[in-house]
Amino acid sequence: MMRRYPLAAFFVLTFLISWGIPGIVLGLAAATGGFEAEFGEFSPLSYVAIWSPAISALIVITAVDGAAGVLAFIRRIVDAPGHWGWYILVAIGVPTLTFTAAALTHLSGTPALKTPDIVWTAFAGLALAKATTGPVEEFGWRG
Repeated sequence: MMRRYPLAAFFVLTFLISWGIPGIVLGLAAATGGFEAEFGEFSPLSYVAIWSPAISALIVITAVDGAAGVLAFIRRIVDAPGHWGWYILVAIGVPTLTFTAAALTHLSGTPALKTPDIVWTAFAGLALAKATTGPVEEFGWRG
């Protein structure tokens, strides 16, 4: 089916991965009570849902075109147009804006950041989290 209807396979896989896997895990956690599962912003289940287009794209490309197709897909991602400075600006700017919002929340009285010692650790963690959520999803929608 993937070779004949790759676009349909992509959408079906994306839906099954993004809703099916978290749904099964959350359902099992609720039914058995044997473990905790959450679907928070940076939880493993949210990463599965967010990365589902990229995972689906790689599965379909592998099934249809093999390793050569995957290499061509990755080459198109790496050869993105634009000056490298814009990529650095986005990579630093998005976490900076989010971190600034957290700092302002803290200044308003809500405990978002507790001590200056954790400021750089919090920024590094936030930068890593932001870099591994939205941008990875986009790989599935390219090409």
